[in-house]
Amino acid sequence: MTLFICSISSRFDAISAAEIGGLWTASLLGVLVIGNLVGAYLLLLFRHWRRRSDHFRREAERDNLTGLYSRHKLDDVLRTPDHDSDEVAVLMIDLNGFKATNDKFGHECGDQLLQAVANLLRGCLRQCDMAFRIGGDEFLILLHHADQSTAARVTTRIEKRAARWNLANRVPGPRLSLAIGEATGLAADMDELIRQADSRMYLHKTISNGQCAQAVESDGPSLDDQRTPVSVAQTSLPDDELR
Repeated sequence: MTLFICSISSRFDAISAAEIGGLWTASLLGVLVIGNLVGAYLLLLFRHWRRRSDHFRREAERDNLTGLYSRHKLDDVLRTPDHDSDEVAVLMIDLNGFKATNDKFGHECGDQLLQAVANLLRGCLRQCDMAFRIGGDEFLILLHHADQSTAARVTTRIEKRAARWNLANRVPGPRLSLAIGEATGLAADMDELIRQADSRMYLHKTISNGQCAQAVESDGPSLDDQRTPVSVAQTSLPDDELR
């Protein structure tokens, strides 16, 4: 009898151990499945967040109206200069009489003028250069690997294209008049170069305004009523074009 009872007890223990083992195995498999699902969901969330983050970062880097780099992007460039010892040139550009343009022809016309300037600037730069809209009617150009003669050539190119724009829009209306200041030096001194270029730009603006230059004529239709302006090339120049 004792042997029979021991046999039944052993068989019961074996069955219980098998059941318990099966329960643990099932539980472990369930945990693994749930863990994989949670991991996949978190991975999808991370990828979505990264795409959204990249999208917002790209939007923050670009000016919505002109498509040029924004002031936010310029701040990033100033915080993380890549090559402090490289020679660079900074051009500060401001539209003469822009407030009068908005007052006489409306803000839509002013926006079109800003877009025309942005297209003009893009057509004067190499692929390695950068153009920023840093204020309402203020622009900054950063020329990499550029000396004083390079900066002067870019300035001349911009002025010639502005003159061509005005010739193509000779009917009464807003005129494109730009004040430009230049500064050259090392990338490590960018803050000082911007200050110098800004000061020279305002000197140029004062002289231009004192001589005559009014960016807006007395009367005239809006840009929508004018002849279609000349197309300004938006493609970048080869890197050796200005050297």
